[in-house]
Amino acid sequence: MSDADSQVTALLARFVLETSIEAIPENVRREGIRSLVNIIGCALGGSRHDAVNKAWAALQPFSGGEQVTLIGRSQRADALTAAFVNAPSIRSTIPMPRQSCIQADRL
Repeated sequence: MSDADSQVTALLARFVLETSIEAIPENVRREGIRSLVNIIGCALGGSRHDAVNKAWAALQPFSGGEQVTLIGRSQRADALTAAFVNAPSIRSTIPMPRQSCIQADRL
């Protein structure tokens, strides 16, 4: 990581630590929650997608342990492998912009 990258990371981390929830507008908080719920719904919906099955089959032999559960599955893996396997489960069901995998707008 370059020095500039470290500075950007430190700036972002300081912003996150110093920002109170009250400083974030209500509509931004609502959209943030809606987005997180949508991502989890997409991950659950895509957890058995062929791309996820293939990623898991390829990476399972190299997994460094059973630290975390893969989203929507009973298998466990190390955090890095889980992140790599969970990514296509989220992406496999993400619709076009401004649409939602689930009815998160009801939050």
